[in-house]
Formats: sequence, C-alpha cells, structure tokens
Amino acid sequence: MKPKKNDFIIIGIILIIAIGIFAGYRLANSGSGGIVSITVAGNEYASLPLNKDGIFLIREGEKIRTLDKAEVPADITDKKYNILTIKGGKASMVEAGCPDLLCVHQMDISMNGEQIVCLPNKVVVKVISDKESPVDVVTN
Repeated sequence: MKPKKNDFIIIGIILIIAIGIFAGYRLANSGSGGIVSITVAGNEYASLPLNKDGIFLIREGEKIRTLDKAEVPADITDKKYNILTIKGGKASMVEAGCPDLLCVHQMDISMNGEQIVCLPNKVVVKVISDKESPVDVVTN
C-alpha cells in the first residue's frame, strides 16, 4: 500500500503539534531563575545563582574557586577536580579529572530537578528553582 497525500498531511500535523508541545515545555521551564546546588561526597559544597555567569573549580576539601578560564590551574596535581561553567542561565561541566568524563558529556542543565553527576569525584550538581516542572522527575 502506497502512502497517499493525506497520510503525509496527517504526519506533518502530528510533527508540528509535537514540536510545539516540546518547545512550549522548554520555554515554560527555562530561564535563569534558581540556583545550582553542588554536593561533594554527600556534603553541601556550594550554591551558585544561575543568573550569574562564571567558571568554577570544584574540589573536595577546598572552597569553591572562581577561574578566569576553563583550564586546570597549575597547582592541581591530582585528578580530583571538576570545572563547572554557568553561562546564559545554564550550568555545564566542561572539564573533570575523572577517567570516564561522563559528567562532561552530559547536557547543560537549567530546569528544576536536572542534575549532572560525576561518580568518581562524588560530585552532584543540581538545579533548584521555585518554578516547578510540569513533568515529574521520573518521567522527565
């Protein structure tokens, strides 16, 4: 059975509706409101606002450091570090000393409940916002 012209029209309408729903969801839940909560080894490490751009060095046992560029400082000799950037209301892990670099390859986070996890360095970065997501964390 060959697809007919009406089949393509219906498929096109469904795709447009799906894209509209997705875009509306992202727009409703985006924005630079909220904070990024950082925990290291299960302990509260720092809280940073999403509306203030910066590059930050995360290391267990040290205070959070603001960096000029996303490069490992010369005084870091071990692999227990993560570099987090906040830009345009989104947070991302741009470099890490862990062997698998899975945290670096995770997408930017900006919506309530989204998180970046680095298991080898025991770092969890989570967005906390007063704006609740319409989708729960399990299905998100």
